Amino acid sequence: MRCGAQRLKAAAGAAIVTMVTVAGCSSAPHTAPIAATAPPTPAPATSPPPPPLTGSATVTRRHPRTGTKVGVRVSTAPGAQITVVAHFQAGGRKKTARADTAGRHTFWFPVSTTAPGVRVKVDVRVSAHGQKRSVRVWFTPRQPPPPPASPAAPAMAFGCNVLQTGAAGQEEFNVTTTGGGSYSGASAEPSGCIASAG
Repeated sequence: MRCGAQRLKAAAGAAIVTMVTVAGCSSAPHTAPIAATAPPTPAPATSPPPPPLTGSATVTRRHPRTGTKVGVRVSTAPGAQITVVAHFQAGGRKKTARADTAGRHTFWFPVSTTAPGVRVKVDVRVSAHGQKRSVRVWFTPRQPPPPPASPAAPAMAFGCNVLQTGAAGQEEFNVTTTGGGSYSGASAEPSGCIASAG
């Protein structure tokens, strides 16, 4: 069937011709309606992923003296959870804290339970934003130096003129002792004794 101006002729008698336009056909071009579309919905904004977690540690003294303290300095992300375990001879010592706004924290341990020359290992673990990192440092205690020796006491010189009396008459002896020595005699009478530092 042609979709133009199709006409059907119908005779009513011999004189009347009725022109009937078939419904559904038109000479105008057919245009399909355009449906209204909503503007695209923007994707929800997502926060950028956190940067990779880093962690480092150092000790304040690699060879601290026994009887003092040693510090373990940790550097990581701000607010990260930090766990430090120092493995001493008497057992492990564990400490935890959060990093400050600069990502740093220092843990202090007394150096008193480990013999000099024995290495102490320190395990450091940091965690933040679902990430974890670990690092190990160490220090070796050393014996403190001996106290300074006291100065030696000066040698003492002791000299006396001793007058001794006896059957043979009077005799004079010169007696000198050092280092605190002394003279004794049954019938001696010291006279004019002088002591001086050597």
